[in-house]
Amino acid sequence: MIQISKHESCVFCPKLCRHACPVAIVSGREAGTPTAMMTAPWAYKKQLLSKEEAARFTELCAGCGACTKACKLEIPVKDLLATAKAELSPSPEPIQLPEIMGHGDLLAIAPDERNWAQALEKRTEKSVCIAFDKAQLGYALLGFQNAFQEHKAKLHAWADKLTLVVADGKSFEVAQQAKLQVHMLTEFLPNYKASIECGQFTKGKSHRVSCCGANLRHKKSSLAADLGNAFAAQFDTLVLSDAVCAQHLRSLGLQVKDPIDQLME
Repeated sequence: MIQISKHESCVFCPKLCRHACPVAIVSGREAGTPTAMMTAPWAYKKQLLSKEEAARFTELCAGCGACTKACKLEIPVKDLLATAKAELSPSPEPIQLPEIMGHGDLLAIAPDERNWAQALEKRTEKSVCIAFDKAQLGYALLGFQNAFQEHKAKLHAWADKLTLVVADGKSFEVAQQAKLQVHMLTEFLPNYKASIECGQFTKGKSHRVSCCGANLRHKKSSLAADLGNAFAAQFDTLVLSDAVCAQHLRSLGLQVKDPIDQLME
């Protein structure tokens, strides 16, 4: 539930985290600042905005968390916006979990068509099964308390005590929230080094755009493309720890390497 008191510090803040927000930087819009996104749910609760109008602001959030890291008051802006977005949006349809192929101790969650089960078996010396899942384990349900509780029960029945290995941050977040055993693929690649981590930013000219916009690609495709191009332009060679972000950038015609690439080399 939207808690007005937790939004008010942001409402009356002079946009002190604006420099960290990739949406604010790339769009150049006042509506794209974390301050505006946090003000909209507050205004809705004050009956100053309609539910639909407030939702349009929260939908601009890329979910990278740069605002939270930049906040001097340690306000969990990303989490508060996720809660507000869930309250302002219609409840999503239940998400069908994919078929698990094979048998094993580890369950690889593949966000695209690449089958890296055999490569992971070789790396870990453990048996690996795989599921091809573009829904990131049901990330769209996070924030919708009742829907996610039902989904959580399905996840436990589906995974059935397997240890998950995921190649993207959103799947990792869902697995953690569902209290499943989970590892990021990068944990098995000790020499893998990404160019930048999501939400990481510097105040200088380089690395100011801290997110590629992959989380916006379904509802805000034009903004997601602008973010992706601005993000990639900061690097001569782009190496990411998140395979879904890499997939988004590849869809824009950009060259990028992700952990699955290294695992399968």
